[in-house]
Amino acid sequence: MAGTGVNLPSAGTLTTTQKATLADLAEEKKPAQGVYLALTPSSRDARFTRISSADEQYLSPLRFLMTRYKVTDPTAGKAVGAFSSADVAQEYRDLVAQGKASLAAALTVGQGIEKQDIAEFTAAAKDLKAADLTAVYVYSRLTTASTHHLATFGG
Repeated sequence: MAGTGVNLPSAGTLTTTQKATLADLAEEKKPAQGVYLALTPSSRDARFTRISSADEQYLSPLRFLMTRYKVTDPTAGKAVGAFSSADVAQEYRDLVAQGKASLAAALTVGQGIEKQDIAEFTAAAKDLKAADLTAVYVYSRLTTASTHHLATFGG
């Protein structure tokens, strides 16, 4: 599990829906990273830079798991601010625009992103049996990380 930052159990079995969810989670995590990078200059707040860096680390195990389960990575080769989905791209642009209004607006955007992540990770973990995904899962680790990020943004 080199490069994932965690030691993962052997692969399990995923349903088609669970594989799609894995890709969706990666695509949702990537815009958060980009939003935080985009808000750093206008907010002049180092929290956005730190959390953006942390989000890159959290994408690593998701990418590893997508490779393991032969799931196409929708974030592969995409620069910051570039996305596979037009809806995700629009959400990114909207969040950046909202957050640039003020530091308070930027923090509110950060809180909203982290609350959404927590809800998505929690929902994704339901009925999950694959030990490697439940170990990270990445879900429990990502949920914990998003909870810390939410607190960092004052939520």
